[in-house]
Amino acid sequence: MRSIGHLRDGTPIGAWLLKAHPDVWDIIGFIDAGGQIDSWSLTDSYRVELMAPGDPCVLWITGAEGADPTPGLWAIGEITTEPYEATSEDDGFWPSDEERTKRTLHIGVDLQVLPEPIARGVLADDPRFADAEIFRAPRMGSPLALTPAMYDALETHLDENDLWPDEHEAEAILAEAEEVAAAHLLDLGWALDERDEPPYLTASREDRELEVLVAPTSVGTEFVLGVGEFDELIEELDEDGLLLVVVVFPDDEDDLPTIAQVTEGWRPDPARYDRRTQIHQA
Repeated sequence: MRSIGHLRDGTPIGAWLLKAHPDVWDIIGFIDAGGQIDSWSLTDSYRVELMAPGDPCVLWITGAEGADPTPGLWAIGEITTEPYEATSEDDGFWPSDEERTKRTLHIGVDLQVLPEPIARGVLADDPRFADAEIFRAPRMGSPLALTPAMYDALETHLDENDLWPDEHEAEAILAEAEEVAAAHLLDLGWALDERDEPPYLTASREDRELEVLVAPTSVGTEFVLGVGEFDELIEELDEDGLLLVVVVFPDDEDDLPTIAQVTEGWRPDPARYDRRTQIHQA
């Protein structure tokens, strides 16, 4: 039950709770249409400054008991960016026409929808969760805080009821990209070995051995690199750099992915990286 910080009153924080109002924005329609929840708007408060990439977060849909859609916990994931200021229109995230051009604070997230929601009544009846802010202060804006014990109760409920989200589509894409990259590197004469930590692949040829970074993309000139991964690479890469393999996935799903770039000794470049969008120019 790890704490990621403390509220001003000393309460330990185990995760952040983000609220969605279905009467304001048709979030279920967005999810059903295949939308990926990758950002969220926040109420300006000191809590925003406490949020950081890697922090656990959950999505809560509000409503009265028995309402449709089911009020309660709908998704789980983590914070992916530092908070930033933008208009809802700039961010491509439009809860309502009224808020379309209103400047607000946003946070990047990776939220994965549960196979079925955990109803608010189920959690309200759980003594480990019953004192959550979402029940004590239901009108408070995002972000609300969950204590480590409350977040642990959620994870236990997901474990016991087999409610963890299905594999993220991005993970499936990365797995396919790694397969394509590995086949290409073998054709180029590299020998490959697996590692237990990221990057998970090393390639050796003649007297040179490099860690491999496989970068799936749809355009070939840029790819997504998480803030945490970028910072870790900047800090820990040795002078040999990485073997970068950029794999392009075409718009037509019937077409096979292709190799756009193989670069030996590649290093992440702060001048070519946008921390807000997490896009690195190849």
